[in-house]
Amino acid sequence: MKIQWLNAVLNIPAMGFDDAQGYWSTATATTLGEVNPDHDEFVHLLPQSGDMHLELQRIGDGPAAAHLDLVVDDIGAWTERATALGATVVATPGHSVLQTPGGRSLLLRSQLERIEPSAGDRSLPSPRRGPDLPRCTPPVLR
Repeated sequence: MKIQWLNAVLNIPAMGFDDAQGYWSTATATTLGEVNPDHDEFVHLLPQSGDMHLELQRIGDGPAAAHLDLVVDDIGAWTERATALGATVVATPGHSVLQTPGGRSLLLRSQLERIEPSAGDRSLPSPRRGPDLPRCTPPVLR
């Protein structure tokens, strides 16, 4: 069993979705990807290099949240593993939507259909640095 890729999905209520696109694109120094007409609730945030690893999902009502999508080689086997560890299956519409212990949602899927294609293997984006990007100072551990 292998995890082929993972990406974070920010679930944003429809009312604030347009503002969220601009905010997250600027905050993460990414550009907005093309919207797939079959899945127009998703917007990819594309790094300058490497593959997409962050996307926004427009939701109807409810609070903003986040979840992980794991692209796996065997949805059934990964679902069995997750449930054996305490997750609950919420839905299986061609992929598995799970509720993990602690209440976090997790999506298991086998296709890379929502990830922008690139040549060859998946690659992480390069770190971005510049005067227009937020900076943080790591804490000093004593």
